[in-house]
Amino acid sequence: MTALRLKLLGGFELRDGAGDEILVRNRKLQGLIAYLAVQRGRRHGRDALANLLWGDRFDAQARQSLRQALTAFRKLPGAVAAGALDADDETVALDAESVSVDAVAFEQLVREGALEQAAAAYGGDFLAGIDMRSEPFDAWAAGERARLRDLACEAWEGLAERKLGDGDGEGAADAAKRTVSLDPLRESGQRLLMRAYVRAGRRSDALQQYQSFAAVLRRELDAAPDPETTALYGRIRQAPDAAAEAPRALPDKPSVAVLPLDNLSGDPEQAHFADGIAEDLITALSRIRWFFVIARSSSFSYKNRNADVRAVARDLGVRYVVGGSVRKTGGRIRLTAHLVDGVDGRQLWAERYDRDIADIFDLQDELTATIVGAIEPKLGKAEQERALLKKPETYDLWDLYQQGMSALHRLTSESLPEAEARFLRVAKADPDFAAAHAGLAEVGYYKLVLGFTDHPDATRQAALAAGLRAVACDREDSGAHCSLGRAYTLNRAFDDAIRELQAAVEINPSNALAHYGLGAAYVFSGRPEPSLIHLDDAVRLSPHDANMGSFCVRKAQAHLYLRDYAEAIDWARRSLQFANFQWSRYVILISALGHLGRAEEAGPAVEALLRRIPDFSARYALDYSPWLDDAHFRHLMAGLEKAGLAV
Repeated sequence: MTALRLKLLGGFELRDGAGDEILVRNRKLQGLIAYLAVQRGRRHGRDALANLLWGDRFDAQARQSLRQALTAFRKLPGAVAAGALDADDETVALDAESVSVDAVAFEQLVREGALEQAAAAYGGDFLAGIDMRSEPFDAWAAGERARLRDLACEAWEGLAERKLGDGDGEGAADAAKRTVSLDPLRESGQRLLMRAYVRAGRRSDALQQYQSFAAVLRRELDAAPDPETTALYGRIRQAPDAAAEAPRALPDKPSVAVLPLDNLSGDPEQAHFADGIAEDLITALSRIRWFFVIARSSSFSYKNRNADVRAVARDLGVRYVVGGSVRKTGGRIRLTAHLVDGVDGRQLWAERYDRDIADIFDLQDELTATIVGAIEPKLGKAEQERALLKKPETYDLWDLYQQGMSALHRLTSESLPEAEARFLRVAKADPDFAAAHAGLAEVGYYKLVLGFTDHPDATRQAALAAGLRAVACDREDSGAHCSLGRAYTLNRAFDDAIRELQAAVEINPSNALAHYGLGAAYVFSGRPEPSLIHLDDAVRLSPHDANMGSFCVRKAQAHLYLRDYAEAIDWARRSLQFANFQWSRYVILISALGHLGRAEEAGPAVEALLRRIPDFSARYALDYSPWLDDAHFRHLMAGLEKAGLAV
């Protein structure tokens, strides 16, 4: 039985196993408990904890304050009986089995797709109303607050999409309103609410919603809604009965989205297995030059959402949608798959496969060939064979690689080392498996640009070595060329980067990350015009990409280089609406505002940047990015100076 129950959503509240409240009056003790509880089971150094909460004191005083707080925790009713605190001379941890935390449970519900339970469990902002007056702690809490609020928005948006798929416009509107109330500037939530109003027959409310939102953006940010939001508004005005359903224009070649497969194994830990099969299928189909394939990141935005297939096809702008499920039991798997025409909803093909786990790679090849044949029967045999992927030597290595990819996609300081460890194990066991080396290169890329390394030069070199090894293992792998190109970009070898990224796009024209990589390589090397072309391609291939904030900030950077400061501001502000902290989003916004003489308006962005990176400087920017110390970079820095940020 859990002996302590901690509520962090909406404030701070601690109760014992019987439900009786345990009063914790000391603010710093509340902060300490919250920090340890969110990362239950993880050990933290005493010095780090002391600096987190008492960094304004001398080291000895800070450690003494920590000791006093730990003693006070042990004296709380139920804490000793719970055995919750595990401390030695150097480290401190909370026992994961002894403490239940509402924020942790909420996040798990979202990850599992239990959206109704997750939405009900979100009791408010993380540690709402609690100011620790400690900059390191408050910065951490602000990051958690934003991350969990974003997850709550995802949960309500998922519920709204489900309601829309069921034809329940009013129910969808109620869910979308919750998203908008949590984050009024979240444009995906605003569009959902507009679509829900149309579905409910409330066209005037949909139009008013847009107008109110546009007014808020103009007043608060001096910005306009995204083109996608404005286009939806235009469709509602022109064709009220069908506006929310108006599809994107279809590409001039067969277009397909592969949705994440439902994990029916009954074990959430097997989700990476189902995701891995779907991701391999996306990669295989993408290798066929005649196909337009939506990138993984956008396809997987529908995970656990049970969205209507025709709505998905309209949203992504594709003709065909692949879906299905997988159940893994012992050494056997059962996989069901179906291919649907997204225009009229007709099921073109469906099949069920029962196989030994050892046959997974043959099954993937068979599945790919069947789907290709159903979509484009006349496709040549040579083109079909391009879809066959090189696999690792055993299923266990493939499974380990997929665990690494799952960790990589989380993009946190904790998940990247986890991904790196798994990729290293795969590469050691199968040195010729290109994807594992490409994964290591991507880990290095994100470690550097997200500031998760104390040794930037070594990280650049490690990423480059891994990328080179990936291409040496498989010169026909688009992902290998892409990872090498991005590693070259990190090392400011832009001509080499562009060559490799062009090779990646030649092999797989649907590789959105490679198009983004080309856009980044061009803009960092001082060529903003071609950069914008490839960045637009990346957005079309992956309209819901997890890296959309990066897509937007690189567009902002290109416009800054072109001295189009208004566009730079617009795209930088859009980038800040997406998850994950990326310091360059603030830097571009501040610089563009500075060049327009709007230093006062840049103030909040300056504060936000320095809150996360107190020692930000030109040197930091060069260490943790691919920027060259050239005229463009000096122009960027000049804008920061004009905005009042000393660099």
